Parts: sequence; structure tokens; C-alpha cells
Amino acid sequence: MNDMSSKVYHVEGKNLEECKSKLTDKYGSNWVQCGWNRIILKKGILGFGQKEGVRLSYQVTSGFQDFSKAAVETSVHSGRISQAAALIDYHNQKQNSSIPKPGAFSNIPDGTFTALAQNANIAQKLDQITKLIGEGFSNMTVNTENAPEHQTITHIKELLSDNDFTKKYISDIVERIKKTFTVEELSDEDAVCRQVVYWIGEDINIGSDYYVKPPKVVVLCGPTGVGKTTTIAKLVAAIKLQAKKEEARQHPVPEIRIITTDITRVGAKEQMEHWASVMNLTVEKAEDPDELARFIKSNKDSADYIFIDTAGYSPKDVKNIANMAAILKGSDIGSQVFLTFTAGTKARDLEEILRNYEVLNYKSVIITKCDETSSFGGILSVLADKRKSVSYVTYGQDVFGTIERTSPARFLRTLAGFSLDDEFISKIEEKFGRKNSDTLI
Repeated sequence: MNDMSSKVYHVEGKNLEECKSKLTDKYGSNWVQCGWNRIILKKGILGFGQKEGVRLSYQVTSGFQDFSKAAVETSVHSGRISQAAALIDYHNQKQNSSIPKPGAFSNIPDGTFTALAQNANIAQKLDQITKLIGEGFSNMTVNTENAPEHQTITHIKELLSDNDFTKKYISDIVERIKKTFTVEELSDEDAVCRQVVYWIGEDINIGSDYYVKPPKVVVLCGPTGVGKTTTIAKLVAAIKLQAKKEEARQHPVPEIRIITTDITRVGAKEQMEHWASVMNLTVEKAEDPDELARFIKSNKDSADYIFIDTAGYSPKDVKNIANMAAILKGSDIGSQVFLTFTAGTKARDLEEILRNYEVLNYKSVIITKCDETSSFGGILSVLADKRKSVSYVTYGQDVFGTIERTSPARFLRTLAGFSLDDEFISKIEEKFGRKNSDTLI
């Protein structure tokens, strides 16, 4: 039963007929009279001109459906669009032909149809617009995500991947490209590639070469088989060669001492002694912090350089790495510690090496066996991410002349596919070439 049928309502008019006419226009035949009485409709000025009217009491019968403006809007906003749509369809058809009202609208007076239809039409269109706007934003998101990547960016990603740069590093470079270049500027692929090369160069941190009052204590650490012993021999040989060149200027020949803490690897001391004998040097051995401290103390006033060779351990062997750190720390020496690894080390492995050898507080890194690879992207990516510097690179088996202080230009020249012509290489050398002194260490 309709909730309205149990309530008594009132309508006012000039007379009884006007009240009934209002009710018929609004409810059709779905109302019943409960009574009526005369009333004063309104007062005139100073009480004059008052008019009599009628107030009719009525009830709405159960067959009535409310199609007022408020009811239509409520129906639309609650998702019940079909009733409003049917009302609109009937109204539009009735403009051109005489058709019977659908059963659902049989009780709606013709006089109210136009206004109701217009309200329903507006509400329906608003709903359609809202839906289209929502679909539009959805399509915009999809189109942005699936928008084709500019061919220059695609090509540079391929070049960086071919040079073994990590996915993270490549992603960072791509973001820099998007923030730096307009779509129009991306059409000049050579210019974008040159900028990427400059960015790579800026990411390469070179270890500083600063003066230390003698003796200069140099410690090499790193995994097994990376060439620590050979690298010390190369550093010593370079110092010897430099001293020989300066003999004419009457520079004193530097005094060099070598000691190894590698007591686990078979033949470690013998290998170092072989290289040392070629250069007329001797090698000492320290098995604990006290022995190392005594050696440094006894040589600190006579030596210009003291090189310490350490045992190589897997980066997973954190216990022995910690023991080695304790030996170096217990000796109470102010040393430069270099972490040593090969140029062929994979990026993921290098991350673990850098992390687990951090306990030794290494100053910078030395990359060995650079002649055995042509792609340094993985190493450069990890060093940039971990903010670690590189000081030296080595190559070849010969002890003499196969180690050098490095520079960003040395790595940039190895980039494959970036069209590094002579003119651009000259600019790279000018911007990123080594600016250190001729002294190696």
C-alpha cells in the first residue's frame, strides 16, 4: 500500500471546483475527498479587501505513482534510470502522434508531463556525461601507459644494455632523458647519446690522490684470485720505474717494504718473493696484529712505502673477512685500503663484494684484468649506485707498465655503439681525462 494513502492532505483555492481541479491535475482520479470548509485566503491592506476561499481535505489512493521533479531526481541519482528514460520516450513520441499512455504513467496528468520529461531528460544526460567523463579518464590512463616509447630512448636503452649496465642504472638514465629533452629534441639521437655519455662520465668517481707523510701504507684486500699480489708487484714496479726516471734530477730512491698477512694460501709468500727479488726487495710475513704492528713500527722511520698483501676470501666468508679487519685495526696503522676485484665481475656479485668487505673501511677500488673484458657497464653501475670511487686499473700479465691511475675517459672510450668519433673523444678527454700528477701513488 502506498504510504501516501494513509495521510490526510489539504489544498486551498478560491472555491471547491478550483481545489478539485488542482487535485485532478496532480493525481488524476487517485484521490478522495475527506471534507472541506471555507477560509480566509489572504488579508487586504489594513484589513480591507479580504477574500474567502476553500480548504479541501483529501487522501491519495494506492494507485498513485509520484513523478514529481524531486521523485524523478531521486530515481535517477539512485541508479533507477529506466523509469525516467521511459517517461522521456513517451513524451517525445506524443509530440508527433496521439498514443495511449503506458500503464506506468496512466495516472500522470498531461499538464505536468512536459516539465517532468524535461527534468528526467536533463538528469539522464548528466548521468551519460558523467559516465563518458569517467571512461575518458580511464582511456587517458591506458593510453599514457601504453604510449609508444620514442625510438631514441628505445635505442639508448639497447645500447646501455649491450654495454652491461644494470636495469636500475638504465631506468635512471631514461628518467633523466625524459626530464631533459622535449619530444622534438629527442629526434636528434646523436645529441641525446652524447649527453648520456657525459652523464655516465659524471657518475664515475675517481679516488683522490693526496699526500701522506711517509711511510705511505697501502693495503690491498679482496676475494681470492683477483690478482692482489700481482697488483702490489705492479705498483712497486711503477714506483721503481718512476724513481729511475728521476735519478737525473738527483731525487732519492724511495725505500719500499712489503709484508703479507696471507698465511693460508699455499705459495702466497713465495709468489710475492719472486716478484720482489726481481726488484731487489724482500718480503716479510705477519700472522697476527702484534707481528704486523711490530713490522710497521720498525720500518716507519726508514720506509717511504709499506705494502701489505692480505689473504683472499670469498665475500660470503664474513668471519675471516672480519678477522682480517681486526688484524689491520689492531696493528694501529693509518693506511690506505683498496678493495681489489676483476673487470669480469658480475654486477650482482660486485654488490655483495662491496657490501661484505665494507668492514675493512676501504678507501677506493682497483679493477684488475681489464684486458679480459670490453664492457664495464655493470661495474660502473654498481660503483655509481654505492658511491664508491675507483683509483687504479690493471691489464696484462707483465708486471712493468700494466697499471695506471684511471679516469672517466678511460671507461667512456670503451662504450660500444655510441658513435664516438675523434672529435667527440677529444671532448671526452678534455672534460674527463686524468688531471692527477704523473706520480702513480
